Amino acid sequence: MSAHYDAIVIGAGHNGLVHAAYLARAGLRTLLLERRHLVGGAAITEELVPGYRFTTFSYAISLLRPEIVQELELVRHGLMVLPMVTTFQPGRNGEYLLLGPDRDENYHEIARISAEDAEAARELDHRIARLARALKPWMDRIPPNALSDDPADAAALRELREDMDGLDPEIRELLDLFLTSSAAEILDRWFTTDLVKSLYASSGIIGSMCGPRSRESGIVWLFHKMGSYDGVPGEWGFHKGGNGGFTQVLARAVESFGGEIRTNAGVDQVLYDDDGVRGVRLESGEEIEARTVVSALDPRQTFTRIVDPHHLPDDLVRHVRDFKYQGSAAKVNFALSDLPTFPGLGNDPDL
Repeated sequence: MSAHYDAIVIGAGHNGLVHAAYLARAGLRTLLLERRHLVGGAAITEELVPGYRFTTFSYAISLLRPEIVQELELVRHGLMVLPMVTTFQPGRNGEYLLLGPDRDENYHEIARISAEDAEAARELDHRIARLARALKPWMDRIPPNALSDDPADAAALRELREDMDGLDPEIRELLDLFLTSSAAEILDRWFTTDLVKSLYASSGIIGSMCGPRSRESGIVWLFHKMGSYDGVPGEWGFHKGGNGGFTQVLARAVESFGGEIRTNAGVDQVLYDDDGVRGVRLESGEEIEARTVVSALDPRQTFTRIVDPHHLPDDLVRHVRDFKYQGSAAKVNFALSDLPTFPGLGNDPDL
């Protein structure tokens, strides 16, 4: 063993960075290992074309928990989230909707297509915001196991049922719709025009392999509305410098608490014996000792590559191998040779 740490985190994506920061903040001597030459995982910004930096995969911030921002002091380390101020929804025959930060202007923009849908959009947005606030306390809790005999799970389930039963009837009805209906079914109940329905439908399919008429699209829509920007439920933002700028903020937080980050350090195997985990072996052959090892890799890499699957339950390995990993998004990047000037922001390329 070349070194000893209290904890090792494998994979410096945003989840691994957050985990390592909390371990270091708790006083543990923490090492974060990353196979690539830069941290960030799927939240990176790279110069793919000379002179142009691209946020390659993850692109926006909304579901970042405010507790993480506060507890890891991310603002002090450079966190700067800019609002996603406009939404463009194209339609047929030259129709479109262009929404911005002003709710009254958005109302009139939708009313240009349908006054009835403008009223419905205002009411639906209000109800979704109320529902998001009601569910927010449960976002930071471990979900209770309905099949467990543990008294703690039973108590948490009772608390959850009591909270849900205490909702206003119209909000409880909306929650039941999200849980049991597709996005299209919900939208058909609220709106009359396809253009307005399309504006909302995208929230039900982002990051999933479902369409707007798939049953699970309702819960996907609700999940995306559980995020916020500057305290406003359902709003989204972009980090200065792209999401790679955000993961660099996390990296600075890790190091500020005393954590160590090593790049170009892919893990070949987790080392363990009858007494439990004892460290990791890198692809270089170097072995590093730690009695706590956390994998922030995906389940397939964790349970079939860096851990010997022969030492794991057969049903776990089978389910992990059968899990589908198809992608569900495409991204187009536009490179501007002459950067526009935005009022109050100048022409900073990081914006």
